[in-house]
Amino acid sequence: MQPETLPVDPEVRPAKSLVSRGGLFRTFGSLVGFLALLLLILGIYILQDTFANPLTAQPTALLAAGFILGLDSVLIYFLMKPHKALRLADARHRRRSRLSNRATRRHRLSAPGD
Repeated sequence: MQPETLPVDPEVRPAKSLVSRGGLFRTFGSLVGFLALLLLILGIYILQDTFANPLTAQPTALLAAGFILGLDSVLIYFLMKPHKALRLADARHRRRSRLSNRATRRHRLSAPGD
């Protein structure tokens, strides 16, 4: 018995491409959120230890904590602000698809009259 397949029309495409549906933020957003939380906890822990024991603390620990907290703040910023870039990319995609649809309509309208 042969498996049944559905007829596929090559002209039919989804409304959104795979790139817009599965971008970097949607793919790695939860992992970056976990990493940002982990870096925040680690940076606060190192700073707390440095302030609790200032005589035994190394200066590199303070620099490392500052670097970790700075990296964490950048990650948190990009976690909170990706929506504007996604909206602009989606608007650009819609604009391009409208322009290409207009061009194909003109071509289709003029072709039968030849």
